[in-house]
Amino acid sequence: MSGRPSKKEATGAGTMNGITSKLILLDENQAQTDTIRERMARMSDGELLRYGMTAKLGYEQGLKRGEVSADLLTTELSEARAEWNRRYEKMPLRDSF
Repeated sequence: MSGRPSKKEATGAGTMNGITSKLILLDENQAQTDTIRERMARMSDGELLRYGMTAKLGYEQGLKRGEVSADLLTTELSEARAEWNRRYEKMPLRDSF
């Protein structure tokens, strides 16, 4: 305890490991979001509506029970809405889910 920082503190190795793990998580989340987008782009309008309604109901029910993975369901719901808006930007059904 000479008052000097340890090698780990001096090099920021602990901080770098934390940053690296966050970057890996961001990459995984981005890959998951890209997969969701690709899947929705291939859906018919009816499938997209059903998917959006299911995502909305699942999200609302999961929140009530406290069992929901908010990040994933929020992503699914927002991506479904974005895909619908991309297809039909002026159609009022876009707010139905």
